[in-house]
Amino acid sequence: MLSIGANISRKIININKNEISKEEFVDLVEVHKLSLYRFAKSILKNDIEVEDAISESILKKSWMMRIVSNECYDLIKRKI
Repeated sequence: MLSIGANISRKIININKNEISKEEFVDLVEVHKLSLYRFAKSILKNDIEVEDAISESILKKSWMMRIVSNECYDLIKRKI
């Protein structure tokens, strides 16, 4: 499961760098949707909560990468 999360994290970073499209990222999530669902379902047991957990995780990861990206660029600008 960690490799799936790491792979998605790398893809999010690449989206922020405009190296892959959002559509390609969506395709990646679609490929791993069943694994993510099964993992969350083993913990939560409730389909609605499982869907919420997966959605929120993807959004949080995406926003966190964007925040880190912005901070990095801000630091670069301050050095100039």
